[in-house]
Amino acid sequence: MILLFYHDYKIATLYLIRSVAARNHIGVYLVLIRLIFATYKALHNYTFNQFIYYS
Repeated sequence: MILLFYHDYKIATLYLIRSVAARNHIGVYLVLIRLIFATYKALHNYTFNQFIYYS
């Protein structure tokens, strides 16, 4: 899970740098939205797995 999360961030960071370099503001916003979703997904999966593990 952590590796997948890290992989998502690595790709998103590369896209962010490329978008800023190309002055592609839509790309920057899309990457920020994707980062927020990736964070939410990872936190949700983590808490869900903890819940299953402890119950």
